[in-house]
Amino acid sequence: RISGLHTLPNMSFLSQEPVTPGFEFKNQHNIEPGREYKPEKKVYIACIQTDCLGLGAWTQPGRGKIPYAWEVTMNWKWMAPAMLEFFYSEATPNDYFIGSLGGPGYMYPRAIPPEKLPDLVKKAASMMKDLDLNYFEIMDHAQLGQKEFNNNLTLDIIETYFEYMPDVIGFGNGYGPSNTFYSDGDRTMVSFDYYLSPDRSEKDAVADLLELIALNTERPYFLLLHVRQWSNIDRVKSILHQLGPDVEIVPLDLFTIMANHTPTLENWYLQNRTD
Repeated sequence: RISGLHTLPNMSFLSQEPVTPGFEFKNQHNIEPGREYKPEKKVYIACIQTDCLGLGAWTQPGRGKIPYAWEVTMNWKWMAPAMLEFFYSEATPNDYFIGSLGGPGYMYPRAIPPEKLPDLVKKAASMMKDLDLNYFEIMDHAQLGQKEFNNNLTLDIIETYFEYMPDVIGFGNGYGPSNTFYSDGDRTMVSFDYYLSPDRSEKDAVADLLELIALNTERPYFLLLHVRQWSNIDRVKSILHQLGPDVEIVPLDLFTIMANHTPTLENWYLQNRTD
């Protein structure tokens, strides 16, 4: 259970700086309990900003203009509570926080002995309640580093998260494009379909996304987009608004509830941890 950013400030100091007396962590939720959210036959895109609260994208142009999900490194709850308060206090209605990354901190589940994983997932679920988070993201580079084919999960790992995070509305997976998709009939795990690299021109990114949309013909199509932190939100907005009228950018929690309602992605996962 680590914090994987080498750019963090002095955590020895920040771990001793508490939140303001009376402060409560409140997320910017977009769904009403008990209400049915049925998707139309269109393309839905939700954006997740990688390493959001540690690498500076929060202060870049455009924040608040479109729905956006931000990873929260949850062990900051004890490592840097005042720093978390800063982000929660600055959030706009379009800034939605999610639990990450794999466990109560950076954690690759395929590297965890199967008998140890449930307790770590339960610990992460408890931290999510403290931080008012209801969506969880997993990244697994336990083998071979950051390779496109190395972000997938096994069924036993998926079922562990589903069992020990009963209050989570859904799960995201991957880093680059990944192939793990799963629905248990009530909730879904959706992997990233696209990685928006800072090196990709807007023109090329638009062409990539239009090709993805053309290849995935079933509607609704739920396209989960991973944005690397060097792409500010003005750039992301410009790219997404060139995709046409049948594409809708939605908050991640709404995206997830609609995917849960109408899961159009076929279940796929690794058969064992050595694949």
